[in-house]
Amino acid sequence: MAIPTTAEVQGHLSDYSTPLSWRLFRQVGRSPAPGIKAFTSASYHANYSRVELSGGYYVLRGVRAGVTLNRSEMWVEQSVFARAGAEQDWLLRHEQGHLDISRLIARDLCRSMLSLEIDAEVLAALRGTAGSSSQQLLASANAQLRDKVRELGRKADALSNELQTTSIHGVRNDGLYDRDTRHGDFADPPSRIKQQNWNEVFRYAFANDNALAMTMWVFNEITDEQLGRLG
Repeated sequence: MAIPTTAEVQGHLSDYSTPLSWRLFRQVGRSPAPGIKAFTSASYHANYSRVELSGGYYVLRGVRAGVTLNRSEMWVEQSVFARAGAEQDWLLRHEQGHLDISRLIARDLCRSMLSLEIDAEVLAALRGTAGSSSQQLLASANAQLRDKVRELGRKADALSNELQTTSIHGVRNDGLYDRDTRHGDFADPPSRIKQQNWNEVFRYAFANDNALAMTMWVFNEITDEQLGRLG
């Protein structure tokens, strides 16, 4: 299996790489979420157009992945701007981390999809299941690759839900990133240390084109068991 290069992945990725700024956030007089001073909404997506036989392997074609910034859902409490510049910058860097998580998940999902392949000879040998005609083989490859893409999507969603704060039936569940950093709490020294560690996780994952889950494991943010489940 050939692993796509950084350039190849970037060619299939619509990445929102512009750094966040407070002008992207709607100002609110009072936070709608206790303990949270700002909220960033970014969603990732990945899809493909078809399955094709190429070089003896069935592969995905038309792979596209990316991140959308949902500005209508983003807000910041006005009281933030009464604080010192360092505190504002700290909170904005925390919010940037939420966007970075979505960007890295989209990138890693894109790479995984580009890496998927089914050996045509192996598939043809399973005639009892796939049949012998080219149409039947292609249909079988389509079904198998579709299932693999769905599994990749489930893993991506699991990683996002592990890290990001979610709300299910009105009940908020703080993700690992927010629990570690207390939603970017500048006043809490342990949270500041954890934020610095997360900043380094994101920096390393981008700079070295390293998978987010693996980078988190390297920086001791997740356990071996979590890596096996999320990586």
